[in-house]
Amino acid sequence: MTKILNFHNEGGTYNDNSESVITISPEGTKVEQHLHPQMAEEKSASRKRSEGLTISQQVLLFSELLEVGLDPTYDNQSQLAEFIAKVTGGNPESIRQKIIDISKMSDYTRQVKTDAELVAKLLEPYKPKLATDLRNFYIDE
Repeated sequence: MTKILNFHNEGGTYNDNSESVITISPEGTKVEQHLHPQMAEEKSASRKRSEGLTISQQVLLFSELLEVGLDPTYDNQSQLAEFIAKVTGGNPESIRQKIIDISKMSDYTRQVKTDAELVAKLLEPYKPKLATDLRNFYIDE
């Protein structure tokens, strides 16, 4: 049973303790139920924070952890992509394409540098030398 926290007469709007707004018709039937705007924003922000790494970030992380260079002559791109796909559940072809895209860059884009910094921050408490190496290679060229 829902405990009604607020009731606005004539508008037929109730705020219940489940963090949602319920709109009731004059006949007393439920017409609509949705999250409070603030709760919707918080849940959306929470979802964004809880999402995993992007493919680019995964590639940078695993290439650094496995000490595998990303360059156009790297023959084992498919093997690295398969490895990352097994660990993350991602699509191996999408991962392989991202490896190729990053390896072909002569000057790393702002996004790759941002991704490298994020991965470096993740590595810092556990592998500070790898974090430094990542920054030196992708960011501090």
